[in-house]
Amino acid sequence: ATSTGSSNHGVLLPDGSSGIDHGELTRLMPEALRRTRIQKLIPRDDKNAQPRKERRKRERLNAPRGTRILVVDDSRTVRLALSEMLKSNHYQVFEADSARAGLEIAAKERLRLIFLDIILPDMTGFRALKRLRALDLSKDTPVIMMSGDSDAAQKVFLKRVGADDFIDKPFGRLEVFGAIERLIRADALRSRIGD
Repeated sequence: ATSTGSSNHGVLLPDGSSGIDHGELTRLMPEALRRTRIQKLIPRDDKNAQPRKERRKRERLNAPRGTRILVVDDSRTVRLALSEMLKSNHYQVFEADSARAGLEIAAKERLRLIFLDIILPDMTGFRALKRLRALDLSKDTPVIMMSGDSDAAQKVFLKRVGADDFIDKPFGRLEVFGAIERLIRADALRSRIGD
C-alpha cells in the first residue's frame, strides 16, 4: 500500500479507500484504549467529576480457591471460555465433551459444582442430571444447566428435575460468577473467606 499524503498515518488500500498503516495502528492502539477507558469513567459534561463507583451494594462472594468444578459441554469453545473464567478465580476445573465423559469424572472426583449443557451428543443434559443425582459422589453437588434456548418453560422443568441454576449461552463473567454467588447465598456452595 502507498501513502496518500493526506495524513501522516494514512495508506491507500487496494479498494482505493484510505486506511491506516498496520505498524502505526499497533503503536497508536494502546494509547487510544487507555484514553477510552478514562473517558467512560468520567462523564463528558463534568471533567471534575470523580470516577464512578461500583454499583454493588454488597460484597461479591466467591467459592474457596481450589473448588473442584466440572464443565460438561460438547463445544470446545464454550468449555475453553468457561474453564478460563473459572481458573482465573483459582478454581480446579475438569472438562468433559459428552454426558458420559462427565458422568465418569463425577463418579471418581469429589466435585463441588457442575456446569452442564442441556444439548449434548450422547444424551440430553436432563438425563445426565438424573444420572448425576443417582451417583453417591454427585447426588448433592450443585448443578448449573446451560443452554442457548432461554425458554421459560425449560427453566421450570430444570427446577423439577433437580438443577440448581440456569445460565443462557452466550454468557460472560457476570452470568457465570453471578450463578456461583447465588448458590453461595442459597447455602448450596461454600464461600471463600478473607479473599
